[in-house]
Parts: sequence; structure tokens; C-alpha cells
Amino acid sequence: MKKILAIALLVTTVLSAAAQQVKFSVKGTVPNDTKTVFVLDKISGDTLAKAQVKNVKFSLSGTAEKDALLDLQRSNDTRDIPFFNDGKPVTVDFNTKQ
Repeated sequence: MKKILAIALLVTTVLSAAAQQVKFSVKGTVPNDTKTVFVLDKISGDTLAKAQVKNVKFSLSGTAEKDALLDLQRSNDTRDIPFFNDGKPVTVDFNTKQ
């Protein structure tokens, strides 16, 4: 019985670590014509966060799986900035050419 409980505990620990949620934080600047900025899950396409732009600046945050590939997009542009959710804050400037 102890062996079964130990295995069940190990499986539960491994499964919960595999789907660990981590906070992300993104801030930056955009051109004058941008009104909204989004963070999308690059794989599923789900919108994870949305922020209104004020004085060409934005700030948004949310949670996603650790090391998930996320995508930062402006409302009026097809250009995107991909990044991995490693829990570190991200700062971007859509005014620079990449």
C-alpha cells in the first residue's frame, strides 16, 4: 500500500510540474496610431492579455505555461514579436525595425 501511495504522489508531482503556470509582464512603446496591444498563445491562438495604449505606452500581464511561446501584437499591424514565457519581464519598442 505504501508503494502505491508513493507512486501516486510521484505521478501527481510530475504532472503538476509539467503544467506549471508562470506570470508574464510586457511593457513598451508603440507608434501613435496603435490603440490596443495583445499577447497571444502562439500555438493555440488564444488571447492571454490585452491592454489599451496610453500616450504611446502600454503595460500588460497575465499567466501562461512556463516556457510557452507567446506572441505580442498590435491591433493595427500584422508584425508580431514572439517571446518565451520564462517569467522575466519583457520590454519592447514597436517603433524600431527588427
